[in-house]
Amino acid sequence: MVGFFSHPLVVACTATLAAVGVYGGFNYYTTKYQARKKLSNTTIHDSTSEPPTERDTMVRNKAAAAAENRWKELQKNREEAKQKLDELAEAEGEKVEDRKLNNPPRYQPDNAIMNSKITCWETAEVTVPGEVVKGRAMLDTGNAGCTLLSEKFAQQCGLIAKPGEQPGVFQQTLGMKTISGVVPGAKVDCALVKLNYAIGGYPLSVVAAVLPEKHVSGVSKPGWDLLVSCDDIKVLQSAGFRLEV
Repeated sequence: MVGFFSHPLVVACTATLAAVGVYGGFNYYTTKYQARKKLSNTTIHDSTSEPPTERDTMVRNKAAAAAENRWKELQKNREEAKQKLDELAEAEGEKVEDRKLNNPPRYQPDNAIMNSKITCWETAEVTVPGEVVKGRAMLDTGNAGCTLLSEKFAQQCGLIAKPGEQPGVFQQTLGMKTISGVVPGAKVDCALVKLNYAIGGYPLSVVAAVLPEKHVSGVSKPGWDLLVSCDDIKVLQSAGFRLEV
């Protein structure tokens, strides 16, 4: 057996096969390495892709252009709306300057009473069924309660019944209320009535208290028929009146 492997022909064939195997293996791995290297050095391109940095730039530019176009569209719509408002204002006889930011649309008192002056003593016009009764009103800035009427003036207006008379349809009281602070050191039970009156032509509708006549003279400043409260004074001021003490 040993003689077979030592035969020159067998030795030559074995050497040839070994050389072919080594060469084939080397060639296989060499080819595979070159193919992998070539693939790693190859960049795939198509018609719709750009390098990452350029693509980011392109997206940002498109977004900026879209935002700018949207802003221009909003500005255009605003100008068109403003032009339509100005046209409507001119059609109604309103000055365009009055629609500027320094004079926006808002509540404004009637021109007839704008900056009208009122004092602590005014004439009150009480509206009762069938007539208007005038009385002397004192605008009391220290009256934090409700507006008061003297008993005599309330009877004159027909808001309450006179002594010995039955209350009429329009002489029904709304209840009673204890008033303090009007007469120094005293608490007085007063009837409540619905009062519709006007000062300076401006109408007010309130629930007022009727102060018994025996207590009216105890007020620090007598001579009033109507003692107007702070709340009613604030309503007059909001309407455009200016109180001068």
